Amino acid sequence: MQEQDKLPEIGRAVGRSVREFKRASEGLTDEIKKEITKAGEEDTTKK
Repeated sequence: MQEQDKLPEIGRAVGRSVREFKRASEGLTDEIKKEITKAGEEDTTKK
């Protein structure tokens, strides 16, 4: 395989990695928001 043939392959791999990282970080953000909301609701029911 020539070097120019490897470049698109590397680009696709990087793109997949970036998408996977973005998906994972969005999932983590969602979980954090849920926990903050849940903690806020518990605080209001205690008062």
